[in-house]
Amino acid sequence: TGAAFQADPNAETLAAFQEAWHSTSIAFERLQVYRFQRVMPYMTQLDSSPPNIPFIEGYIDLETPGTINAEFIEFLGSSSKGLPALEYFIFGDDVLASLTEVQNRRDYAAGLAADIRRVADELVVEWTPQNSGYGDRFINADGEANSVRSSVSMVTNEMIAELEDVARF
Repeated sequence: TGAAFQADPNAETLAAFQEAWHSTSIAFERLQVYRFQRVMPYMTQLDSSPPNIPFIEGYIDLETPGTINAEFIEFLGSSSKGLPALEYFIFGDDVLASLTEVQNRRDYAAGLAADIRRVADELVVEWTPQNSGYGDRFINADGEANSVRSSVSMVTNEMIAELEDVARF
């Protein structure tokens, strides 16, 4: 939907873009109990809150129009990309005007969406059994503790951490 919005920025494509962000954010929240060490780099690329707005605005101001894309976003620090950064672009007052008037803003938002998809696809591969990734280790309980209960223990610990975060906020 980021590419659709980039190609034809209007209220309808923006609403679809916002809905896709919302659905993706909910799906990502369901993964929080699985943010173990091996997959943490992917998780951080998808959600490093809060986004570094001064850095993001600096890229928008300094980059030549037409040079911001998914490849550009891929090499940025985690605080300049992911779901929180995309939220910054597509929600708020007058976002449609700001995205349509400034090409770099629109390109950054579309690049963010494409990069989120890339990272999510890599995360799926990492978790898919028979790919020699983390999914196989997790299923076989070859985690850090190297015991039958290690996978269960890791999930339980992450659930407790999430509950503590909910209570704190």
